[in-house]
Amino acid sequence: MVLSSCVKEVDIDYPNYEPQIVLTGLMQPDSVIKIRLQKTQSVLSAAGTYPFVSDADVFCYENNKKIGQLKHDNNGFYRLNYFPKQGATYRIEVLYDNKIITAEDDIPYGSDLTITMGAPNYSNPNQNLDLFLKVSRSNLSYTWLSAILSYQFGGEPRIKGAVIVSSFPIFDTFNAYKSLSGVDSFEDYARLKPDFLGNYNFKFTVGNQLSNVKTKGDIFYFQVSDLSKNYDRYLKSSLTAYQNSPEENGAISDPFAEPISIFSNVKNGVGILGAMQTRRIILKIGH
Repeated sequence: MVLSSCVKEVDIDYPNYEPQIVLTGLMQPDSVIKIRLQKTQSVLSAAGTYPFVSDADVFCYENNKKIGQLKHDNNGFYRLNYFPKQGATYRIEVLYDNKIITAEDDIPYGSDLTITMGAPNYSNPNQNLDLFLKVSRSNLSYTWLSAILSYQFGGEPRIKGAVIVSSFPIFDTFNAYKSLSGVDSFEDYARLKPDFLGNYNFKFTVGNQLSNVKTKGDIFYFQVSDLSKNYDRYLKSSLTAYQNSPEENGAISDPFAEPISIFSNVKNGVGILGAMQTRRIILKIGH
């Protein structure tokens, strides 16, 4: 029996690739307006970085009224020394290479939300304190919570997110997992359902050891982030896409997951122009 084989090289003509402008920016009332402009790369490109755009004309509008031109700082960053106001609508207009790229968003109002500490509860993970969240909502709002522990460990500073533990239905479970007791647990972020309106006061806790907050300089706090609708859609779609993406070794955590399209509000380009307000609720300080 004689076996033979041959190898034939085939040249595939890929379509011409036209780079797109990437506009990214996050507006907050306590910061001046700042965006970044870059260009996309072809999937066949071996470059590890994305080219930045430094020669565009960039303008900002507040409630459809032009308030100024953003000046290029460096590496594609453009800046306008103006602090946006909550409740106002801002539009960024980019003129580059005979194209007009635009994006707009509204600066959100802060939420009526408080978090307080109760007594230790031996049924909680690590026998942690009970926490109480009080929130009043009469309109759609987009609020995310993060619990943060900052403390000394072995003489070195350590900052880490604390797992939020609750099965109260106001939480969106898109990024939750069940703890050993069957309660929903949230790492890094817990999103409140936008349409869960009314007045609520409920008990919850965190999974990490709050007893680590004990020496001077240690702190346990919540970061409350009130997002615009656009930035909320972008953040949720980004996190969902990340959760469903293959791991570095090629393993797939959810074989039934479908591809996720990450939200963008940039016209004639890609990216996101978002808006948010953040604040800290400090619950425990070491002594």
